[in-house]
Amino acid sequence: MEHWSDGDRRALDMETPCCGRRATLNDLDYVGPQGFACVRFELMNPGADLEPEERQRVEAALGAPVRVIWRHI
Repeated sequence: MEHWSDGDRRALDMETPCCGRRATLNDLDYVGPQGFACVRFELMNPGADLEPEERQRVEAALGAPVRVIWRHI
């Protein structure tokens, strides 16, 4: 992922860290929404989702739409 995001998009082949099997980024099964970002915001103990007015306030402050991606620990 790092090589690809840094601009080397010639080859998407990689070795998976879990089992050492060869795969391509296109073959990986991404469950749920995924994303790349240069900044992130973390909420401690959030509710089920942002309330619509909360999201609108955040988007207004940032001047850009927000995509919520849940991280499970």
